[in-house]
Amino acid sequence: MPRNYNALDIPPILVGSEMRAKMGKFNSLERRKAEQQVKPDHCLLCGEPQTSFCNSHTLPAFCLESIAENGHVLSTADAIGTNIVESSIGLNRAGTFRLVCRKCDNEFFKEYESRSSYGRSPTQQILGKIAVKCCLSELAKSRRDSAMYGNLAEEYPVARLSVTANARDLSAHDDERNLRKALLAASGGNRTYKLFLFRRLEYVTPVAFQTMVTPIVDLEGKLINNLFDPEPTAVVEPLFLCCFPMGDCSVVISFRHRRTARFDSFDRQISSLAEEDKLLVLLKLVLAYSDEVFFAPAIGNVIRNEAGIGALCRMNIDSLGVRPRTPNRQLGLLAIREAAMSKYALKAMPDIPNLLSPDYSLG
Repeated sequence: MPRNYNALDIPPILVGSEMRAKMGKFNSLERRKAEQQVKPDHCLLCGEPQTSFCNSHTLPAFCLESIAENGHVLSTADAIGTNIVESSIGLNRAGTFRLVCRKCDNEFFKEYESRSSYGRSPTQQILGKIAVKCCLSELAKSRRDSAMYGNLAEEYPVARLSVTANARDLSAHDDERNLRKALLAASGGNRTYKLFLFRRLEYVTPVAFQTMVTPIVDLEGKLINNLFDPEPTAVVEPLFLCCFPMGDCSVVISFRHRRTARFDSFDRQISSLAEEDKLLVLLKLVLAYSDEVFFAPAIGNVIRNEAGIGALCRMNIDSLGVRPRTPNRQLGLLAIREAAMSKYALKAMPDIPNLLSPDYSLG
């Protein structure tokens, strides 16, 4: 069935097996080349020199294991409507990055990756370690993408590629700044974060995620982050979103930096919602702003056939012809920002089934 998409969507893309193989090989080679270019010479946590790095997972292992079937989970590819990337992913490849040594991966995150840490509201140290994982994951992607698009721009002199490389470089600087804050909180150095949602659900959700997003607007369309400011000094503030299914229950967490006023109206809007509606808002946010979302194969038909889920997963600012925080000669920054503010207002987003409700429980 054909899928409709609006001005902020990436279109569904289906290719033949031969073209898919060629694209997969090309993408894999370019990714590996870029990853080698930006590979650090030391662990980003302990600072010790390293020649190889642990295959770190953004999500605690028990979360993915709780929703997996035969060692696999589903990505957003099915919802987007593309076969260019795999929709079924093995647990060893779901949400991974390589920036820390094995010792740090085992010891630094041990407390936050324990089920017993979520019987009550998480501490600042736990929030800090969640944020560290999110920042490291985003930093790995930003650095890789900056190098990859830079390489492609040299080989294929298309202005769009160099613009994308510059934008991802800006994103990497944001990720480094956020990582420093997260490390301070993880060490118990200060009260960095404000926890505005913590829910322990007595059932297993079919969705797992741990990610940071930079929402453009709040529920009503009021600006939070101006992603279209080209100045390197412009600051964007992330929102951290987590859903941890864990065998017999699930935990949903959302928090942000304490010392920023730009989320105040968003906090008030969320607080006024019914409990189930709060979960639905967070689910919409993570689907619209992140691809670091994993689904249980048991709900594969739901994510493939629910038009609203597909529309959210396909929302993409790049389809406006501009990378975030990058000038555009045709539309102008103001027009781009206004279009995004309208489309990304939560009240304008499509309706979707609440996959975080008991109706979709795995047990």
